[in-house]
Amino acid sequence: CIEKGNVYSEAPYYGVFTDTTTEKLENLAKESAFRLGASYVVLDKPVEKGRTITMQGKAYTCP
Repeated sequence: CIEKGNVYSEAPYYGVFTDTTTEKLENLAKESAFRLGASYVVLDKPVEKGRTITMQGKAYTCP
């Protein structure tokens, strides 16, 4: 696989709706990866930063 770049997403933290927020973060990161021309993305676990949750990872193109 060829690394295409880093992806990052951020969303407000809603407490009890953490699963929904995590899903939103994953979708935003995947959209960023596909804009880079990637076909795969490897994401780190979400991190709570105050009133937001962030997620980052790497985007790849694989044959």
